[in-house]
Amino acid sequence: MHEPGSRETAVVLEGELVLVFEQDRHVLGEGDSVTFDADLPHHFENESEEPTRFVAVIAAGLRRGRKRKHDQAEDDVRKDLGGPRSP
Repeated sequence: MHEPGSRETAVVLEGELVLVFEQDRHVLGEGDSVTFDADLPHHFENESEEPTRFVAVIAAGLRRGRKRKHDQAEDDVRKDLGGPRSP
């Protein structure tokens, strides 16, 4: 895992790659790309006997100090309903 608020993008250049994200497995082929919250449990695997090449770029702390729009929308709904706000 990475710093809170980090985002990661991976692009498969050659072969096949498996992204294990939390408990889910996602098979990516040549030319596929994926972007996800990098501060959640994840790792990559090559399950084939062939080489895999991929590029991963991590942007650290994009959400640092700010709520995500989704969190803000949830807070707005909770406020309207008189419930507690997220931290």
